[in-house]
Amino acid sequence: MAHLYYVDLKDKEGVGGLINTEPFTHLMPTYYWSGTTFPAYQPAAWWFAMYTGSQYPDVKTDEINAMAIRPGIVEFSSVPEPSTFLLLGAGLGGLVFWKNRKS
Repeated sequence: MAHLYYVDLKDKEGVGGLINTEPFTHLMPTYYWSGTTFPAYQPAAWWFAMYTGSQYPDVKTDEINAMAIRPGIVEFSSVPEPSTFLLLGAGLGGLVFWKNRKS
């Protein structure tokens, strides 16, 4: 979340909190769980303050916001590329040729 706050949103610590939220429409200047357990005290986990850009551990029973996130941007095409069809066709053609030659 620190990467999101400082790099992607380009917000800065201590200058008024969460200023830029684009392209996120429901990002609030409040606490968010990071999901990482605090090593020194297992019942605690790290949370990130979107209004100050800081993080602290707190017990996991506290009610703090959560955000579904994943690292990186996954881009994919639902339509196979023409080279994929060409490769598949060549492989199938080779199998047919090999089977007919063997018979």
